[in-house]
Amino acid sequence: MGNKQAKKHATSHLQTFHGIFSHYGMINFDEQNLQQNSNTSSATPQQESTSIVRNLKEILEGKHQIKLNPEMEDKICGWIIKNFTDLEKWKKVEVSRQVVSSFEKLFDGKVGQKGEKEWKSVVLDMINYIIPKYLKGFGVGNRQLCEVTIFNSDLRGEMPNIDLLTTLDKAHKLQDLDFSINNLTSLNEDWFIGKLSQNGESDLKKLALSGNMFEHLNLPKGECAIFPNLKNIYLHNNIMLKTFPKWVCYQPKIEILKLYECQIEGLIPKELFIHAKTMLTLEMYNNNLDGFETFNDEDLNRLELLKLSTLVLHSNNISQLPSTLFNGNIFGNLKELFVSFNNLTAFPESMGDLNHLHTIIAESNQIADIPSSFAKLSVLRELNLAFNKLTRFPTELLELESLETLEINNNAIEQVPLEASEWSKLRRLAKLTLSRNLIKKLPENWISESCLFSMQRLNVGYNQIEELNIFGTFDSNLMYDEKPIIPRLSQFISCGNRVKQFPTALVEIFKETLQVIYLGHNEMQSIPDMSSVSRLVHLNLCYNNIEGELRDKCRCFGGFLEDLYLLPG
Repeated sequence: MGNKQAKKHATSHLQTFHGIFSHYGMINFDEQNLQQNSNTSSATPQQESTSIVRNLKEILEGKHQIKLNPEMEDKICGWIIKNFTDLEKWKKVEVSRQVVSSFEKLFDGKVGQKGEKEWKSVVLDMINYIIPKYLKGFGVGNRQLCEVTIFNSDLRGEMPNIDLLTTLDKAHKLQDLDFSINNLTSLNEDWFIGKLSQNGESDLKKLALSGNMFEHLNLPKGECAIFPNLKNIYLHNNIMLKTFPKWVCYQPKIEILKLYECQIEGLIPKELFIHAKTMLTLEMYNNNLDGFETFNDEDLNRLELLKLSTLVLHSNNISQLPSTLFNGNIFGNLKELFVSFNNLTAFPESMGDLNHLHTIIAESNQIADIPSSFAKLSVLRELNLAFNKLTRFPTELLELESLETLEINNNAIEQVPLEASEWSKLRRLAKLTLSRNLIKKLPENWISESCLFSMQRLNVGYNQIEELNIFGTFDSNLMYDEKPIIPRLSQFISCGNRVKQFPTALVEIFKETLQVIYLGHNEMQSIPDMSSVSRLVHLNLCYNNIEGELRDKCRCFGGFLEDLYLLPG
């Protein structure tokens, strides 16, 4: 390239940087600004742009051994414009794997073998140089940084470790800070309380530090770390985190707290329920929690009705749900409770007063019985008590008119209520799983127009059942909730029992709705013609004593059948 052409490229390059940095408030080139600054700076715009170019070249060439030519410099200018126009328009900075990849592609494999981490380092160094210059142009008013996302960028060590964050001051109304999926290990308390919370004057609404390597997030002056507008705190997937960060308890407007899949040990602090009155969702599953801290008399006097509606605590070591919390006066707004895979042996009687509770998932515990107060859970729609220690069917559940799903399989239940009328209140029950218990008999006319007529999926497999006289009649002229009562059953599972006779009523009544029939591993000797079951997809009759031409009897003219298991038998 000749000297004249090189000079032309250099001039064009500097003009490009002129445009970028003046556009973002880094340098102002209007005549009025130059006149105002003439007494404070002798540098010309050309000199300032040259300095910017030189510093960027030092970052890329000196530290990262990336050699630049005028063409590459222009490409980098374009990359900056493309990726940081959000600074001006949306007041946000975002660095993600996608941004790193777009920078890497500029070089098209011309820079040797650099790995993903090395490219992340290059981009972060660029950000550290470019963004603080832009932030210096901020004034109090419209030009304020609102959102910073440094996602999956291999940040390491103590937070903050990026110039962008240390540049923040009260002029920057930061509302959203996301440093998820990095390798941060600790938090600088002075910065967190002084810079980020601005000593209780921060506008921050969302803080996301999930997917890092924090060993602890405790702060000795945690009660001073007040974010008056903070609503969403995401600290999950910090696999080295063993202690609960108590400063989160004192956030006056917190709504969502996610601390799942860490290694947090011990008890959930009582301060969380005393102070975080606005919290709607608490997710702390997959930790090593033993339960809840005990409340003394003074603590109890400070408790009041919480807004908490979703509590997710499955996969811990919790053995008790305290009645001091699980009652209508404190957890009265609770709607969803997930406590599977713990060591619970019982529910507190006071849970019957949670009149907004519509979901309880409590499988894989040690629960031997449920309290009689459960009969008062009038809006309960889903209950999962599978894999527990129940020996009786909880008759309290027969009062739950809103119940739609009941899973009570893998217990030791020997008997269910045998009068169909006892089940008549469960008019919305659509899914019932009773498999792998010790049940010998089921009610006659159980699935009929007067009982369980909404049933869609029934699983009674692997019990000791000999007869399936459970299907009654349906009168389409009858109405419920202004809708006709019609057969709905689509899945019937009764494998692994002692059934000797195929329930003919099954294919007669539900011929238009049945999609799945599993009756394998029984003692049946014959089956009826099933050609009228037009929507059947899965049929399993293997390991029975059936004789004759099975496939002729199992013709499905609708053409939906995908799986047919008949042999051996």
